[in-house]
Amino acid sequence: MSPARVLIVFPASLYVLETVRPKYACKHCPDGTVVTAKTGVTQDTPAGAMVSGFPSRPHKEWLRATANLFTLDELRRRVKKLEEAVRQLGGKA
Repeated sequence: MSPARVLIVFPASLYVLETVRPKYACKHCPDGTVVTAKTGVTQDTPAGAMVSGFPSRPHKEWLRATANLFTLDELRRRVKKLEEAVRQLGGKA
């Protein structure tokens, strides 16, 4: 857990407010492994890894793949235009 501390100042009084946010991880995974919500873990994960998605993969890789999903439609349109241009030039596509 990583506590966050905030100094609160009232006239003639000082208080320290400490907020503790627990980090949730799989009880059966090695120390420090974090499994995000809705992740399907199908194999062993290394200690200290953060995994996401199904099947589970490193979290940064999953974020990159998810971001790319939103560009697939535009990519499909561009490929279609390129195929049409190749057909017009007499090639096979």
